Amino acid sequence: TDQAPHKPIEEVAPVLREAMQLGEWPAKALDTSCALRQIDPVPIASASLAQVHAATLRDGTRVAVKVQYPDLQKELASDFAVFRMVGAQIKEMAQGYDLSWAIEDLERNVRRELDFRSEADNAEQTESQLAHLAPSVYVPPVVR
Repeated sequence: TDQAPHKPIEEVAPVLREAMQLGEWPAKALDTSCALRQIDPVPIASASLAQVHAATLRDGTRVAVKVQYPDLQKELASDFAVFRMVGAQIKEMAQGYDLSWAIEDLERNVRRELDFRSEADNAEQTESQLAHLAPSVYVPPVVR
């Protein structure tokens, strides 16, 4: 939802720096070797795992940049370790009632949600599969 709380740009900038050549942005202008000319510091949407910023490529194309929240992978690893421990305790206390399958399924699906490369692959497949419906259906192209 676009009403979800978001992280300040200074907090998510390190995640962007890992993926792109931003230089010292946001403290200074974007590095000229960066594919982006400009990134809006306030996100246009945010959710529990990421937020989206409007940006402009060097050629003037407007794009959306999806940024995963910092430390999310580490936090989830810790959370799922706790879930597995609680699941083991429940199994022991409840005469073998095993929740491990549910915990494993949840972890697999959450990790899939965090794989933005896979999401981009799926978007490209969707664009290809729905191309025959254009212009009624538009799937924005993925920029990697």
